[in-house]
Amino acid sequence: MITRKDFDRPDHDKVGDTTARETFTSVGAALSNWERLEEMLAAIYAFLSSPAHSTHASFRAYGTLTATMSRRKMINAAAEVFFLNFSNELLSAKLISLLTLYGDAGGRRNEIAHGVVMGNAETKLVDNKYEIVRMHWFLMPAIHNTNKNTVIMEREYALNSETIDRFSKLFDQLTGEFITYISELRAFYHSLPEDRRKNY
Repeated sequence: MITRKDFDRPDHDKVGDTTARETFTSVGAALSNWERLEEMLAAIYAFLSSPAHSTHASFRAYGTLTATMSRRKMINAAAEVFFLNFSNELLSAKLISLLTLYGDAGGRRNEIAHGVVMGNAETKLVDNKYEIVRMHWFLMPAIHNTNKNTVIMEREYALNSETIDRFSKLFDQLTGEFITYISELRAFYHSLPEDRRKNY
């Protein structure tokens, strides 16, 4: 089971990737997994808005918002109306818990999406000259990102591909939890008497 702690920002990785390609590949995979998660959130929003007729229009409406917080609010608003009409404390509480994880995961997704792959040279002194022993590639905040860099250029994160891959897997696992949730939500809705469902 995923917990909020899984999405805490990690300490700076000490050892970087040996090539920039490793880092770029992990970034791409993580962002692709994130978009699959967003597709599932769009499906949940569409179902909560109109369980009998989830439409492409609902998906497009959801997609007009780009911020995780705004999308969470949109789903919460639809859920309030749905669960007012079809009370289910267990499913309501589970959605709140999953959306909290989604919000936490969004922080890591934003860092991955808005980071820059940079190389740090590991050097050693040979004959009074520094020689590069190895390059270490990390995903770090862009220099102009004031919120993620201190005034003396201390960066909030430096991630190697192993760390990025861990978050990528967590995004994928969270998608799985939302898939399970929407199955439970649909099963609950279809278990209700037809006359209750048709008036919503």
